[in-house]
Amino acid sequence: MVNIPLIEHVAKKLKPVIISTGMSNISEIDDAVEAVKSTGNKNLILLHCNSSYPSTYAEVNLKFMDTLRKMYNIPVGFSDHTTDILSSKVAISRAANVVERHFTLNKKMEGPDHILSSDKSEMQELIKFKKFFNKWEEWKKINYRNKKIRESIDLILGDGIKKIQPNEYITINSQKKCLYAKNKIRKGQIINLKNLEVKGPAGGILPKYINIIIGRKAKKEILLGYPILWESI
Repeated sequence: MVNIPLIEHVAKKLKPVIISTGMSNISEIDDAVEAVKSTGNKNLILLHCNSSYPSTYAEVNLKFMDTLRKMYNIPVGFSDHTTDILSSKVAISRAANVVERHFTLNKKMEGPDHILSSDKSEMQELIKFKKFFNKWEEWKKINYRNKKIRESIDLILGDGIKKIQPNEYITINSQKKCLYAKNKIRKGQIINLKNLEVKGPAGGILPKYINIIIGRKAKKEILLGYPILWESI
């Protein structure tokens, strides 16, 4: 989401682009959407996402998918990291254009993703569920008869207001991208593109400022593999 140079590079191919909005705020989503639009690429889909692995129902806030559709008037969907497919079913019934689920051959396999992934039977169930596509009120009426399911669905829906969930900060710290020194940068050296790379974890200047950084002098030595900070240039 915040790697704007990469988003622009991909969007210039003029092929369909799917961008997840996990770990982000509204201004970061605006930046990404504008980056795609600036290339003339109109084939953009935004996925509402909670980047906790796994996510709880209370963290899903699926109504933000509806908010995204209203804000940008483009196809939207849902990237689901919960441990079952109820959230995906709610998203499909609320006219999600895309639903993303991790896939596994066995939920009991070793590794961090398997517990939140769908196996063959769940994938088949979701495909069959498409018959309820865009019929939220009808599906809601059936499922709201069960108190437990009703309470779960209400948790999944949330309030539609975009906010970074507490558990996402763990993922932000390890996965969010910033600018790093690709080589050792000496004090007084002019910074150029060859000196920089974009990678995680977070902590430095966001990639969208790369054109502001290029051409500036380093105030002090920046070691190879260290993040670029504003106070360093």
